Amino acid sequence: MNVGLYQAISGMKGCEEQQHTIAANLTRANIAGNRQSVTAFVSALSGATPATLSKTSVGKAGDYQVFNAPPVEAFNKLDFTQGAIEPTGDPLSMAIQGDGFFTVREKSGKISYTRDGTFRWNTDGKITTQDGAELLGTGNVPISVPTTKGLMIDDRGSVTLDGQEISKLAVTHFKDPATDLQETSTGGRFSKTDSATVQTTGFAPDRICSGYLESSNGNPVTQMVTMIDVMRAYEANQKMAQAEDDATQRLIKTAGT
Repeated sequence: MNVGLYQAISGMKGCEEQQHTIAANLTRANIAGNRQSVTAFVSALSGATPATLSKTSVGKAGDYQVFNAPPVEAFNKLDFTQGAIEPTGDPLSMAIQGDGFFTVREKSGKISYTRDGTFRWNTDGKITTQDGAELLGTGNVPISVPTTKGLMIDDRGSVTLDGQEISKLAVTHFKDPATDLQETSTGGRFSKTDSATVQTTGFAPDRICSGYLESSNGNPVTQMVTMIDVMRAYEANQKMAQAEDDATQRLIKTAGT
């Protein structure tokens, strides 16, 4: 294949991948604690794979790149940088200032991890996610309280009722969330990969903010601006592909005369 044509087609494929990523980010922009996906571009000749990309090679929130001159390979990775923390006034709304994750037990019994602190109290006395996954405390035991009157959650994650500590949030840390976690079918929640490394030491203490929620770390305005840039890059690659094709046709026609 003509090198220029290969480059153009590779660029168009990369732009398509990035467009799909941006569209997915926009649909999840209102999920508290959502982690946006970002597209990493590496040389097609490097042999890199999603597993070998470091979190620094992917970029941070709002750090986008649009490539017009491949050949490149496009990989999607989750960006785990901190989102903005906004007040709600609801003590069962919680945000984590730090790198940890709330630990929840799904109805299936599986353990998941999330930054979405939109919790509620149910009639069984459990603190759960909006769809019923149980918030876990020390020892992965569900947090159970008889009433929310007098309930407080301090910045260390201690859950107290009328001044008496009854549990402490199980906040889980991972060595590299970008490779240790994978998204589940439930928005804003993650499961461990087979090679995940859970950290028990060596991380900065988290601060639990009761009465607050962490926003998605994907800015919709930035996403829309990037979408326009990607569309322009796609069109540029498309024109280059057409130009290369036209040149090839002229060459064939000339050679045949």
